[in-house]
Amino acid sequence: MLYDLGVIGTGPGGLAAVAEARRRGLSVLCVDRRGAGGGVCLHEGCIPSKVLLHGTHLYRHACDDLTHWGIGGGSRLTMDVKTLMAKKRAVIAGLARGADSLLKGAHALSVAGHAYVTGRDKEGFCVSVHKKESRDDKGTLYHVRTLLIAIGSMPSRLDVLPSGVMDSTSCLSLDAVPEHLLVIGGGYIGLELGSVWRRLGARVSVVEAQKHILAGMDKDIRQAMHRALTKQGFSWHMGVRVESCHVDKGVYHLTLGHDDKRQETLRASHVLVAVGRMAHETDMGLRAMGVAYDERGFIIVDDGFRTNVDGVCAIGDCIGGKMLAHKASGEGVRAIESLCGVVSDRLQEEHIPAVIYTDPEAASVGLSEDALGDSRCAYKKGVCFFRANGRAHTIGAMGAMDGFVKVLAYDDDRVCGVHIVGTQAGDMIAEATQALRFSASCEDIMTQCQAHPTLSEAFVEAAAAAFRASPHHP
Repeated sequence: MLYDLGVIGTGPGGLAAVAEARRRGLSVLCVDRRGAGGGVCLHEGCIPSKVLLHGTHLYRHACDDLTHWGIGGGSRLTMDVKTLMAKKRAVIAGLARGADSLLKGAHALSVAGHAYVTGRDKEGFCVSVHKKESRDDKGTLYHVRTLLIAIGSMPSRLDVLPSGVMDSTSCLSLDAVPEHLLVIGGGYIGLELGSVWRRLGARVSVVEAQKHILAGMDKDIRQAMHRALTKQGFSWHMGVRVESCHVDKGVYHLTLGHDDKRQETLRASHVLVAVGRMAHETDMGLRAMGVAYDERGFIIVDDGFRTNVDGVCAIGDCIGGKMLAHKASGEGVRAIESLCGVVSDRLQEEHIPAVIYTDPEAASVGLSEDALGDSRCAYKKGVCFFRANGRAHTIGAMGAMDGFVKVLAYDDDRVCGVHIVGTQAGDMIAEATQALRFSASCEDIMTQCQAHPTLSEAFVEAAAAAFRASPHHP
């Protein structure tokens, strides 16, 4: 059978593309190495990490804060790691069944295995699917008119580290609490996973090559998160690089180098490498077909997600940019629309929100104050602190009154960036994303009627403060 579309990789981007293709009546071949939909996000990333973060948040909240509500006994609570991991697996299994249902049905075939594009003929592409990545087995051959590559990314590595150190995948499946977890990388992955194990009693140290955590986030978010996590017991080694590491009797000994040539040694029971993600190294036959890659190994595409090879498209992490599940999903829909001749609005990077699911949460969309300063663009700023918010006071615990909403706007009052630190920041950022998407002004936001008492009132107050503020001129 000749399929209209072959989707290789069924993570969030691939699933969105399959759903849109089937809605438009296309026949689809889906190939994924796991044999289950959802990709890294569902099986090794977003979903399992959020299960662990929520479970440990409940535990720490019960242990530390319920006395303020007259609820006692927190100090006698325990958390069983094996039960927590079982809960994680159950959530993944349930969502995987839902993902798989999208890949089955009329005019769709889902195949487990490693795909390799062997060439093309008059009708389209020949895709060989193998049980093993090495292609030792004979494989099964399928034919598709168009290819959509959505293979995601993989954790970045550090060559100076020995085998046995954890990446973000293995850190999600520990069967006991580490004594001392050393996290290499101060990005959102390292801080989220560090939070999980810190709440359960692990000593957590973060090693970061830059002078601050959360590179790319607004400066006020970086500072607020550093303060909050320090209060929770994180220790920091900033502006240093890992120069060497050896293991002695199950203990990791890491040598760190400073800019002034000084060295220090850290010892840890567990080491997590969380220095970002990189392009997959899997050979799928695309290079042999002439598909162009950039110097970092990401597939090069145009605004319609087409590669330089006619009939081959790519979306998600494998094309670089922001490596976020929701970005991949948006690209999956737009790629199918493009293939079907529909001209849709471009997915703009500044309209893609980012959320860090620590406690407190942090969320951003649009431009940071740092970026506006670098561009020498006049802008206005308004800030509302949650300590002035009634709903934050009613929540009362776990830092609900710590944090803020910051609204940035161009000189003409159009909102260009929103940055939030606090409880439910990840949910609040949705309204801010919509404001940027439709070019709302601070006046538009400040004149709307917001429900009371809600945390979202802080967004309105911050917009009002920005509306009344004098512009910052370069």
